[in-house]
Amino acid sequence: MALLVPNIGELESLRYLLNATHQIPRNLVLKLYTSNTDPAEGDVPSATAYYEPYADGNTNSYGTAANTGYPTVNNNRADQNYSDAYGILLNGNRWAISTAGDPIASGTGTGSAGAFTISIASVTGTVSVGNLVSGTGIGAGAKVSRVDGSTIVLTVANSGAVSGTIEFSGGVTTATYPEETFTFTAAAGNVYGYYLARANNMPVTIHGVTDAAAAAAGTVLTKGDNTDPAIGVIGNKFITLANVANIMDDITVGMVVGGNSAVPGSTTIIGIDILNRILYINNALTDNIQVATDSSITLSYSKVNATAHSLVAGDVIYIAQGTTNSGTTVSTYTVHTVYDANSFSTTPALDGTGDLTLHSSIMFAERFTNGPYPIQNNGDQIKITLNVSLD
Repeated sequence: MALLVPNIGELESLRYLLNATHQIPRNLVLKLYTSNTDPAEGDVPSATAYYEPYADGNTNSYGTAANTGYPTVNNNRADQNYSDAYGILLNGNRWAISTAGDPIASGTGTGSAGAFTISIASVTGTVSVGNLVSGTGIGAGAKVSRVDGSTIVLTVANSGAVSGTIEFSGGVTTATYPEETFTFTAAAGNVYGYYLARANNMPVTIHGVTDAAAAAAGTVLTKGDNTDPAIGVIGNKFITLANVANIMDDITVGMVVGGNSAVPGSTTIIGIDILNRILYINNALTDNIQVATDSSITLSYSKVNATAHSLVAGDVIYIAQGTTNSGTTVSTYTVHTVYDANSFSTTPALDGTGDLTLHSSIMFAERFTNGPYPIQNNGDQIKITLNVSLD
């Protein structure tokens, strides 16, 4: 069975996800998208989804500076620079996070079968996004998605005609961010929704541009020798490195382990114990790793080459295969080591070689219920109040 996350666990989880502690991970950036995209569980950023309103006409314009007034980021911390990125950088400390108790509110409701909205009158208490909803005609597991005066938008369709007393229950942890406004200076097409990404400082010359980066073999690490041996026992799924300074430097999960006949092919690091210098691996050793035979191992990985990437260790990005690449695992990665202005490694360690396309990650996404909203004139605005809930 799955672990239960109690209210206090939900509270701390949201604080971490939204960077309310102002430490790690990075703050979130609020971005708009002009692709006709309905957010779904399996969504990833791409050339056809979640591209931003850099130009008019609902086209992917990554690689060029915005001419619509879509803003570059204004930094709100001295220790994190995002001036090359687009969107609105959120301040983690401004999220209001709380868990509602029972009961929250009740009222008299009406609504049609199959609809996602209900009308509420004579409300006692306050209805909030994330509240659980129950009553005649309310679908199982329904929650409040949006409150628009007396109209309540639900997360599931009504199972029948809604009537009588409707109850709104607590036990839902919700984070709310103050209203943010995008003000445009020129036409930008139709804006379909918005999403939140981990902040990074990739410039427009790289962000979302097909084949703007490439994966190449990184410098192979050798760990262990006859003086400071790596030790492994046949049948075990771990290797212990010598107790010497900096032995664990640059090691991360996902690296390919080799260079020793005791290590089966396609063996990778799946866990690390830094204090005890242990590398946990996915395959059992077929022989002992010892001074008498061979006391060293190699660790292989791929690095990313991207000219003037502006990324720093800890940044989160989404890496997609490019046109000449079929071997790299497409996923979200964290920047692990920055070698110079043009190359870096990731955690988990990257695999494969060939062209890559780099995007911002997607943490949360929502399509406007009444959208899209057309941006046609200088001064047109879109205002967004953010709500994120766990139940």
